[in-house]
Amino acid sequence: MWGSKTAIRRLRTLERFLDLARTGRFRPALYPPDPVVGRGVALLRVHDARASGASHRDIGEIFFGAQAVASGWEGRTDHVRQRVRRMVKSARVMAQGGYRLLMRSR
Repeated sequence: MWGSKTAIRRLRTLERFLDLARTGRFRPALYPPDPVVGRGVALLRVHDARASGASHRDIGEIFFGAQAVASGWEGRTDHVRQRVRRMVKSARVMAQGGYRLLMRSR
């Protein structure tokens, strides 16, 4: 049916507005945490770390701990290093204008 995908978002917005008008406050139950926010905050931290001169290894230790970096940085598996590389690349893309895509509807 036409409009069924956007109707849920609109109803949620209306429900939030009516609850605010009725109670005078924002109830946390109506505002679940957005999972995308955590990644955005992490990318901001990575960008700040790189701008401050931190190496990829330093960033890995901050996010995953020294022990994880020691075991997953070199050798047969370098999953921690690869994860940090992806985070640094994503942070660079966001800083170069990719943040605008966050405002598009999902």
